[in-house]
Amino acid sequence: MVLILSAQRISPKYRNTINKAVDYIVRNMEGVEDPYAIAITTYALHLAQHPTKEAGFNLLESKARTGSTCIKNKKKSLRPL
Repeated sequence: MVLILSAQRISPKYRNTINKAVDYIVRNMEGVEDPYAIAITTYALHLAQHPTKEAGFNLLESKARTGSTCIKNKKKSLRPL
């Protein structure tokens, strides 16, 4: 879905499928625990310009732990900002 949404133009014949995919993501976003999956989900919502895109970012931010120079998730540290 991210690939299709990243395209410059989306064929109208795919619009219904994309809308269904976005709706599925929104319905199931709260059950996602993996920070990487939340990040991809949030990115897809931003590309789709869905109203819940900020909720996805807030969910991702709630999973983060901050250190003195970087943001960490449960699996590994990310590079400093």
